[in-house]
Amino acid sequence: MDTKDNILSICDSLSVLGQQKAAEDIRMIAEKGHPSLEDLSSCLRGYAVRFSNERFERFVRRAKIGTLCSFDGIIDSPARKLDMEYLSELNSLDFIRSGFNLVIWGPPGTGKSWIARMIATSACAAGLRTRWVSFPVLYDQLLRLSKSTDGQTLGIILTPRHITDLMCELVDVRPDGVVLDPTCARRDS
Repeated sequence: MDTKDNILSICDSLSVLGQQKAAEDIRMIAEKGHPSLEDLSSCLRGYAVRFSNERFERFVRRAKIGTLCSFDGIIDSPARKLDMEYLSELNSLDFIRSGFNLVIWGPPGTGKSWIARMIATSACAAGLRTRWVSFPVLYDQLLRLSKSTDGQTLGIILTPRHITDLMCELVDVRPDGVVLDPTCARRDS
């Protein structure tokens, strides 16, 4: 296989992957003569960056994070006593890949939400499905649903539709799947 055949094979592969525009541009470069690997690499790098940015933006929209925060945006001053090494470790997302959970607590104004947004932003950038959910709002909704209009406890808490939809999306429920819903409970009166 000569260079031109290799380039055409790369273009065919790009087309199969849904990158027709990249394939067309590389074909045009190849038709102009003998393209250098540097030309091809530069063209592919540009498309990879664009694809990555579009993917990140799509993940951020779905996550509903709001204000994005990045590790580079941390204001580190001695007065804050931040453990930058630990924050960097959290930002690497290794705890997620290892199946661990994270609980962030502290007094108001210490940056808990900011750190959570930093992790969520990094997760979106890494292509991890992410959803921003505020616990106080969720808790208030569940409490409201657990009481009747006269303030008496109904004894049954139904899972709100948006929580059911979120959980279905997170666990990738299929029509033939079985779901055991731990967020739906019955309270004995």
